[in-house]
Amino acid sequence: MIIVKLLLHIQESDNSVDFSDVDKRIRAMKRASSQTIFFGHDVPKEKLTLAGYIWLGVYLGLPVLLLGNLLDFLIQKWFGWCIGFWCILQF
Repeated sequence: MIIVKLLLHIQESDNSVDFSDVDKRIRAMKRASSQTIFFGHDVPKEKLTLAGYIWLGVYLGLPVLLLGNLLDFLIQKWFGWCIGFWCILQF
């Protein structure tokens, strides 16, 4: 019953809202997020550089390679099973 009264009240009050201003603000916010004006200079949006990708590989890839090779070496020593990458490249 309360919901019906609220719906009737909303229908009776004819408050029309102009959404064109809201659309303009949303478009301006989207534009502002891709570029920033700082002391009169257009600063592009941040992105990961080549050096960033290299450091990402060092911080994430190097420990995985070292721990993986250590485990392969220990398994080879203890059980005699060669499961490491060097087993493929034996000459």
